[in-house]
Amino acid sequence: MAGRGFPAAPNSLKLLRGETRKSRLRGEALTIADTTPLTPPAFLDGEGLAEWLRLEPLLRGAGLLTALDRMALTVLVEVWARWLDVQRAVAAEGATVVKRGGASQPHPLLRAAAMLANVLRLWCGEFGCTPSSRQRIRIPPPAPKSAVDRFREKHGG
Repeated sequence: MAGRGFPAAPNSLKLLRGETRKSRLRGEALTIADTTPLTPPAFLDGEGLAEWLRLEPLLRGAGLLTALDRMALTVLVEVWARWLDVQRAVAAEGATVVKRGGASQPHPLLRAAAMLANVLRLWCGEFGCTPSSRQRIRIPPPAPKSAVDRFREKHGG
């Protein structure tokens, strides 16, 4: 039997949301200090690749993307690309189709679009890409720069 309620949020998201009670954090969080950009899989192209290139720096910059998340981001951008393909097909063929008897019915791809939109919503929520999921995330302001950092910026060091 599946667990009840919402899936447990990772510690990093809890901390970004402002949770300070240690009793609500789950053990030691896995931290990955590597902040190098992730490379998209070779098979990504078109809209999927464009969305990867748009999302990856945004999510990495917010601290919501690590090397472990490459697979999840790949699924997210592939679902996005498929949803766009379905939407374009419906736009080109019309939202209704005429059956043999002359009666019209909704385009069969509308059901696929709705299913893809639901999957897309779930994956977007995992990365904080929806307004409601982002509302729960509080990214702390950057630490103030030290006098040494300001000096280096001013004098090119």
